[in-house]
Amino acid sequence: MRVYLTLLWREFSAYLYSFTGYVIIGAVLFLIGASFTVMLAAYNGDSAAAPLTELFTARCSSG
Repeated sequence: MRVYLTLLWREFSAYLYSFTGYVIIGAVLFLIGASFTVMLAAYNGDSAAAPLTELFTARCSSG
């Protein structure tokens, strides 16, 4: 397990040293924010039966 964690740490840190890692992280954060904004717009100011964060995670995990 220790060897696996060492390898994982090296790969992860090498990934963040490159510009590509930051581009991918930015794209993922943009997509999450865009989907959350679309979900908020779909409610049109109506109240929800559950907290929006709970609805957001349920919608994202269901596909």
